Amino acid sequence: MRRNLRGDDVIEKLQRCRKEDSPIFYIDEAFVEEIMLGCSRPHLVKLLEEGKIQYTKVGKHRRIVFEDVVEYKKQMKAEQKTQLTDMMNLDEDLGLCDS
Repeated sequence: MRRNLRGDDVIEKLQRCRKEDSPIFYIDEAFVEEIMLGCSRPHLVKLLEEGKIQYTKVGKHRRIVFEDVVEYKKQMKAEQKTQLTDMMNLDEDLGLCDS
């Protein structure tokens, strides 16, 4: 079950993920699925193993760089916007939308 976290909770969790003396935030799968992408763990694992999001494996755990997740999310939003625009244009061409 997903729980909604406030902005302060997210920032606190990110601060705990940061390694000392490093500008890089390494985050775990649970954080990415719960907060960043809102997807299931199996879907996230699929994205990681397909190379859509870079990660490193430490023991049994996957570590993901925060900036990589943000970049993936930006790409997905841009792709969604393009697809929606294409659908709207197709609806207009076929005369399916009321203006």
